Amino acid sequence: MRTFNRFRMSLLRNIYRLVIIFFLVYLIAYSLIFFNLNDPFSLLVMFSVVLMIIGQMLLITPFGFSYPLYLFSFEEAIFISMLIWLSSRMPFYELGVLIYIGVVAVLIALPLIIHWLTKKRIGTIQIIPTFSIFFFGLVMALSNVKNLLSTSLDWLFLLAVTLFILTSILGSNMAYRTMMLNRELKIGDRNQYLRKTRDDLLKKCTHVDAHADVDLLTYYLSSSLDSFVDGDLERSFMDAFKIIDNEGKAFKTIYTLRLNSEQWKKLKSIRNNLSHAHISEDKEDETEKKKDLEKLKELKKGLFRETLNILSIVRFQFIDNALKSK
Repeated sequence: MRTFNRFRMSLLRNIYRLVIIFFLVYLIAYSLIFFNLNDPFSLLVMFSVVLMIIGQMLLITPFGFSYPLYLFSFEEAIFISMLIWLSSRMPFYELGVLIYIGVVAVLIALPLIIHWLTKKRIGTIQIIPTFSIFFFGLVMALSNVKNLLSTSLDWLFLLAVTLFILTSILGSNMAYRTMMLNRELKIGDRNQYLRKTRDDLLKKCTHVDAHADVDLLTYYLSSSLDSFVDGDLERSFMDAFKIIDNEGKAFKTIYTLRLNSEQWKKLKSIRNNLSHAHISEDKEDETEKKKDLEKLKELKKGLFRETLNILSIVRFQFIDNALKSK
């Protein structure tokens, strides 16, 4: 029974890796049927198609390396689908090639520019990865419907491309924040890190009073990490601050965090400005309201970095020190 439980827990902890391996093996085996292994170009196309599909699947995982693969998947999907769709609807001549290149360049460059400008500010919802994968499949399917329904689904294809681009921008933002979070905290999988942190703290803090604190700390940490990836930076910062609140004594049964006065002052100032933002909007004095709103705007511009900083404090100066302390 114990062996079965260990096996089950091992599967749960590595579920994302197992899914990726399964799809990778399946796609390679499926591709070998349709591609000529003796043709270098055919092998290149097979490799690109496998990477494209894997890149989409990686968006549902907590791995930081999903970001470059997802961007590649998005760009290649646009390139291939538009190539198939446009080549079947316009004659192959010099002007047609130039039009294709221009359209594809815009469809690839514009979303990347929007992504680059919004990756630290625009949030998303957890269901976006599912929509991205759905529209990816829809775009690839509708790009080659000429033999089925002639051109009657052209507008549906263009709508699917538009929605795919929108969800891909949000998906790219999510993948970017995952990469930055993992890099800052030096983790590979935030879900696995949360489980390990909880288990290690429970082993370290053996007295009964600390168990409830460990559960609450894990809840705040999980909420903070997930909120950061989703782009809700305010909630992420506030949840992380709850772990080190009260001058580092919020979870004193686990550990008491020690920071210098300047660090506490800065963190409290950010917390206070975020928590009292709605009060500023209700002020009757227009001058004071404008000053407060400008201050809040400046704060939010740097909130991405500040949230990473406080999460780094929680991970390295609170949790790691708590596990090292006697």
